[in-house]
Amino acid sequence: MPQSVTDFSFLGYYLLAAIGCGLMVILLKYIVRKQNIQNQIVNNVITWVAIGNIVDNTTPTEEKQISREKYIVKILIHFVLINVAYISWGILQERMITIEYKNPETGESSRFQQSDFIVLSNRVLAMVISGAILLITKYRNRASRREWKQQSYPPLYKYGYSSLSNLVSSWSQYEALKYVSFPFQVLAKSCKIVPVMIMGTIVSRKVYTLRQYLSALCLTVGISLFTYSTGKSKGGSGDTEFYLTLLGYFLLAVYFVGDSFTSNWQSELYKKYKITSIQMMFNSSVVSVVLILFSFCGRGFSYPYTFIKIHPVFLYHLFLCALTSSIGQVFIFYAIKDVGPVVFTGIMVTKSLISMMLSCIIYKHVIPTLGLVGVGIVFGVLYLEFSLHLKRR
Repeated sequence: MPQSVTDFSFLGYYLLAAIGCGLMVILLKYIVRKQNIQNQIVNNVITWVAIGNIVDNTTPTEEKQISREKYIVKILIHFVLINVAYISWGILQERMITIEYKNPETGESSRFQQSDFIVLSNRVLAMVISGAILLITKYRNRASRREWKQQSYPPLYKYGYSSLSNLVSSWSQYEALKYVSFPFQVLAKSCKIVPVMIMGTIVSRKVYTLRQYLSALCLTVGISLFTYSTGKSKGGSGDTEFYLTLLGYFLLAVYFVGDSFTSNWQSELYKKYKITSIQMMFNSSVVSVVLILFSFCGRGFSYPYTFIKIHPVFLYHLFLCALTSSIGQVFIFYAIKDVGPVVFTGIMVTKSLISMMLSCIIYKHVIPTLGLVGVGIVFGVLYLEFSLHLKRR
């Protein structure tokens, strides 16, 4: 059972930060319309934050044909890189959230409570890594200032919508680990096609096939069997345990809504502005860091500083968590570009299954027989969807 119930008050700081940033964008747009700004640096900053640039610079590209052997090698390389990064990240986040850290001096144990500080660390390192990649790419391509300006990009504030939803979803998945097991979270996240379909219908007005709705139904049945079996195996432990578990489900629901909106909104930005995944990663991280730092203005960094001072090993875990998360994002971007979204889906499904198995081994989670049936249904449907997509290609 968690040492303290999740604190939702910081979400108000996120909301205030979003409102403040929105007012700043309105002010900058007003300044641009009413005044002719001579300072080039100021003009560039305002353009980056509030105006953006739409350029139809799309040119048809010829796909390079490679041999089957080289293609398989590429798939294996991406499979290994993504699995090493994201499985490590999953194990680390479970360690940091669910396992207590022991004070070597007093012998007392405590868990780290501020999940948004972990999110902040992840976003800062993601911003640094993606920014470095953009600079290296610009230098290697010898892009002139004129060529750089001719590229299409959205104003920074448009990243704010997906950044805010991504922050809330990231925080929710960390907090949910306080109330539900990691295997359950992995299985539930594997079924996120259901909320993605719902959000896709709302945001992008997509229409899905009957087969996709049947797959979503089977996934729901699978996760329901797993939930029922694991809940039953725990036995009755009072109303408190029941309500805390419901809180975990609620946090996962928040994760699904936020994550689904994030992917659909980013998809719209990709279509309209033709930006790269690394540009998306960098700009989204910049906005996220600003929003999280604003949320800490009312609380300060005294709690994470004190916790790290008492438990120095937590800083090591924090750095590894941020590193594996950031590098994993880069691997994902290049995997989608290199082997395509269909093969990437198969890699991620396998990653989820391996993550669940390792979590059960390392942290001794027990899954009853009925729960294993639910797991089989979920991953069976996911692999079936993957194979059907692969056949179409």
